[in-house]
Amino acid sequence: MRRLEIPESVAMKITGHKTREVFDRYDIVSPTDIKAAQQRVSRHRQQIAEAAKEKGGSGVSDKVGIKSGEKQDDAAQAHPVQ
Repeated sequence: MRRLEIPESVAMKITGHKTREVFDRYDIVSPTDIKAAQQRVSRHRQQIAEAAKEKGGSGVSDKVGIKSGEKQDDAAQAHPVQ
């Protein structure tokens, strides 16, 4: 239900989970979920960098520790989400 963007409080009522601990226990994260999240972050960083270039700024790469000349996708692979 999280993937469908249903609020967690609503999903817990529907599934009958009374505590966050039990609800979280059954929220299984797959490698596909992680890859999709990394792609969303990469797209978001790219949008910020493009907007900053239009305004004459340096973009997000300096703020998130991406080295000069390093692609954002390379940085995501070097520091994968666990």
